[in-house]
Amino acid sequence: MDALITAPRYAPLFATFRDPWVYNDAETAADLLRQAGFAEVETSVEPALTVLEDRQGYSEFVRTAILRLHLEQIPDAALRNEFVAELASQAAADTPPFSLDYWRLNLKGKVPE
Repeated sequence: MDALITAPRYAPLFATFRDPWVYNDAETAADLLRQAGFAEVETSVEPALTVLEDRQGYSEFVRTAILRLHLEQIPDAALRNEFVAELASQAAADTPPFSLDYWRLNLKGKVPE
């Protein structure tokens, strides 16, 4: 997606956009939990590849679950649709097609008594 956002057609629309997602590794997440007062902290990261059935399912999912705030940066509805369509075309070439390279961050901790 980064290549699409930085493409000349879209780059001006995302010039001041700050990605809302935070991707902590297990160690950083554990430190944050300890700083928040949790004890017996355990964290891990595991692959959770998600494969969507087809172009339509992929497009609907990324439009509503992943790119909602990104798409707000594109004022024209037709251009938003083109952006999602271009991203879906890129995803069609992935192995496997229409896959999302998710990683699950597992968190465990206890609130001290």
